[in-house]
Amino acid sequence: MVKVVVVRIMGAYVGLAMAIVFIVLIAVTILPFIIAWGSPAGYAFIAVLFAILLFRLVRGLLKYRYINSTVNRLLNLVIIREGFIRFRRPVEYTIGRFRSIGFWIGVYRSYQTRYSFEGPSRGIVGDRIDFSTLPTNYTIIINSDREGFIEAPAIRIIDPEFEGGVIMVLRRPKENVLHPEKRSLRTSHGMSFAEASINIDNNVLKASLYKYPAHENRARLEVVGYIGVGNKIIYAKEDVCEVKRQSVNCEWNMFTREDIVIIGHESTLNPWNLSKAMKKAPFMMGYEKGSYLIRLVFETKLRTIIDSVKLLAEKATSQ
Repeated sequence: MVKVVVVRIMGAYVGLAMAIVFIVLIAVTILPFIIAWGSPAGYAFIAVLFAILLFRLVRGLLKYRYINSTVNRLLNLVIIREGFIRFRRPVEYTIGRFRSIGFWIGVYRSYQTRYSFEGPSRGIVGDRIDFSTLPTNYTIIINSDREGFIEAPAIRIIDPEFEGGVIMVLRRPKENVLHPEKRSLRTSHGMSFAEASINIDNNVLKASLYKYPAHENRARLEVVGYIGVGNKIIYAKEDVCEVKRQSVNCEWNMFTREDIVIIGHESTLNPWNLSKAMKKAPFMMGYEKGSYLIRLVFETKLRTIIDSVKLLAEKATSQ
């Protein structure tokens, strides 16, 4: 089974509309003062303001339209089957690793992105790529604020008609590569306690969570991932399960249940747009970079107690 995810930039149009509304509100607010003042300079200011707005709007719409059309052409070019990708005609491409980082900065919360592709500068021409020829390890860490880090094996299309097009391939490891540093967690406060037993089976975290007394306090199991990017640490957390009565069994999967092919454009295939396309945030997938913890969180009326264990991994290979 192969799952196909297409990353387009529908949200950009909403952002443009919000920017227009914001500038119009500012203009409407100051317009009465300019009219009352009656200065030609004031009228010139309004004219220049709307000219800049119109220019940015048209340029932005043309840019987003071009990017989305490139993604649509690329989607029509590829035929995706289990184990390989085939192009409807030979194209020039290169295989390497695609990285994208997204984060918020500033008081007014501006979302910034950085992306890069590491691979051969010269491409090859072909019409078929087998998954077995691609690198296997990847890392995706995206938090609830849609900040994140993406690094995965990718195919970058050099052919001018599809310039900037990127196809990422995420594969499930063949063997068990995950293991916890220890297999049990325990927290306590007075006579109350919570404990969890942990096992990894086929890269799936399977846990049993128990608390006492059954109808008091709260206990949950969560996985935390974090990675340093420059002087910033991107931190994400996924809840695995919470015990509401006395005990619960649960599972959590860090890798995909099937191969995933992600089609997008290098300038917009970022954590924000990927999480929108996947309809999920926060989430973590893969295990090449970053650090991960399994945490047992026990909340009593007086305090919160946490016990944690590192989730380790060996280098993965794929089927």
